[in-house]
Amino acid sequence: MLNQPVAGCQSDEMSTLSRTRPQPHTHVTWWHSLVFVCAVVLVAVTVIVDPRSNGQVPAAHSITYRIVDANSGLPLDGASVTVGGQSLLSGSDGLVTMPIANVAQDLTIRLNGYAPVTGSAGPDSPHNQQIPLSIAPPTATATEVPPTATAQPTVTNTPQDVDEGDSFAGAVVDAGGNAIVGAMVRIGGEYTLTDDDGRFSMEYGGGSNHAMVSASGYADAKVRIARDSTITLDRFMVKAVYLNGTAAGYNDVVDNIINLIDNTELNAVVVDIKDGVVYYDSDIKFFKDADAVRPTYDATELLDKFHSHGIYVIARQVAFKDPLIAKAHPELAIKDEDTGKLWLGWSGEPWVNALDKGLYQPNVDLAAEAGRLGFDEIQYDYIRFPDGDLKGADFGPNYNDIDKRIGALTTLLTMTHDALRPIGVKLSADVFGWMLLVDDDQGIGQRFPDIAAVVDYISPMVYPSHFPTGSLALDGPPNDFPYDTIDISLSLGMKKIPGLELRMRPWLQDFTLPNMREYKAADIRDEINAAEDVGSGGWMVWNVDADYVAGAYKDAGS
Repeated sequence: MLNQPVAGCQSDEMSTLSRTRPQPHTHVTWWHSLVFVCAVVLVAVTVIVDPRSNGQVPAAHSITYRIVDANSGLPLDGASVTVGGQSLLSGSDGLVTMPIANVAQDLTIRLNGYAPVTGSAGPDSPHNQQIPLSIAPPTATATEVPPTATAQPTVTNTPQDVDEGDSFAGAVVDAGGNAIVGAMVRIGGEYTLTDDDGRFSMEYGGGSNHAMVSASGYADAKVRIARDSTITLDRFMVKAVYLNGTAAGYNDVVDNIINLIDNTELNAVVVDIKDGVVYYDSDIKFFKDADAVRPTYDATELLDKFHSHGIYVIARQVAFKDPLIAKAHPELAIKDEDTGKLWLGWSGEPWVNALDKGLYQPNVDLAAEAGRLGFDEIQYDYIRFPDGDLKGADFGPNYNDIDKRIGALTTLLTMTHDALRPIGVKLSADVFGWMLLVDDDQGIGQRFPDIAAVVDYISPMVYPSHFPTGSLALDGPPNDFPYDTIDISLSLGMKKIPGLELRMRPWLQDFTLPNMREYKAADIRDEINAAEDVGSGGWMVWNVDADYVAGAYKDAGS
């Protein structure tokens, strides 16, 4: 693989595919290297033919399920069908078509009020299947049944609908029955969060008869609005690779990423939507007027392509390292206190001043637009003040107040979260890995607990190559100890966010820096194992050229 001179989501490395972008710096100071630390039931299946298919089965890489009530045989609307990491919902006809990988993956089907059904789905599975769900008794447990026709149970109770104007109330729990705190329950654009006991209550205004439920570290669920609901969420770990915005315009690169994800444990991709330029044809006037909208890919086509393979898509949006906006709107930029001109960071580019709220709403608008286009999550990068030698930088008097530095970042994050929640899109933020080791904000506004409190996921860049020797209790450079470096740093971070541990979703490295030991498949696997062993809510892997090491990722279904 190619060496990468400066790697990390918030560093200035550029892909060879990013042909319009500046070349990277090949040397960083000691300061920069420091802060860059940046119960199983077999499915009883009846093979059927979808009447809308004219006798033809769907594409080779999809399965159509028809979810029905086991007693009446009537179709069930809103059943959540999860294959691998993706969840889709049955329609009013009970049908849902799921894209599948080239190998068998776990299958789970849930609907509030019914006993869950689990099994597997793969290329050898029937392309059309009918799945009967049975009403759940008060203390339902999974019971193993043979994969053949069975006698239908007698319905002893049915979920009771909620009338318009009444309260929709209940609890959200995990598969073990434990309360999930802070889960979002949403009906249309209205939502509420579960309390410390996992309970929720909200007025039902009519309209939709289903609610969407989500929580950090869990797959989303669509549930029937019924009285005294107990809603069970299944765990879901994002396992992602990065794809830069220019490379996203090359079909062969995108196809290689999809092939890698289809055939391994990976289930997600992080794609640039804004990093200086906006990479898709945005309608946000602020960025269009600044000549920052320079499309390299069609967002709708790209999303359709990824989603057809069951891939979770995260939009990477750079916040405050925004040279085009700084030049177009110097009133928003950090100034040189001596000349009054634009101050330049160590990479030679101007920054907008995070203390000036003039860029907040345009970023919120862009994030919401991307969410409406179909991105599953918005991820802010460079959500910080510049690092390094700040000589001559004029931020204004409020910069010296740590609460105002931190507040600048959390204000943008909160505004964005408020805009995304009504449309069911998640929010994450990247931070330096070093922030796991310290208690203050290091002058850049990224105090770890404060950021974690206002996002769905927080992603420290715990690249072992970016921790200097002596920064961790190791017998040598952290780069030589991938498992221990991830284990120590994430464990320290977990202690800072009690109760929010599943929001921890780190960036790992699949690259090698010059003059450091080459990272091979075993090293990357060590990083992944450490992230999973400490109980993180998932992980993402950075390689600026999308040149990922073969053998580092488990085969799908293994």
